[in-house]
Amino acid sequence: METSPIKTDFPITIGGNEYSLTFPLQALWDLQDEAAQIGIDPGSGMSEEQMEALPARKQMEWAIAMLRVGLSTHHPQFKTSRDVARIVFFRDLERVTPIVVQAFNASMPDKATTEPGIAPLATTSQVN
Repeated sequence: METSPIKTDFPITIGGNEYSLTFPLQALWDLQDEAAQIGIDPGSGMSEEQMEALPARKQMEWAIAMLRVGLSTHHPQFKTSRDVARIVFFRDLERVTPIVVQAFNASMPDKATTEPGIAPLATTSQVN
C-alpha cells in the first residue's frame, strides 16, 4: 500500500548503473549524522549561498553524503560516503547533484501543511 501520493523515489544513473534515491526519516537522520561528521551544522538549513561559501572539498563531501543516504534505503551496499565516492567522478557531480536535491526536497513537507493553524492532512477518524 502506497502511503503517499507524492513521488518519493527518484531514478539516478551512475557509472552506467541504475539506482533509486529516496529520503525517508532514517535517511534524514543519517544525513544529520553525516553533516556533523563533515563539520556542517545539521540543523542550519543550509542555503545555496551558504553551500557555495564552503570550501570545494566540503561541498563535494556534502553532495556525496546526500547521495549516500539517499541511496541507502534501496542500496544498502553503500554503507559509507567513501563507498559512494568510489563510483562517482568529479564530472558526474554537476549532473547528479540536482537529482539528489530534487529527491531530498520531495521528502520534505509542503510549507502550507506545516504552518500553525493549518489542519492536518487526515484525522484519526478519517484513517480508521
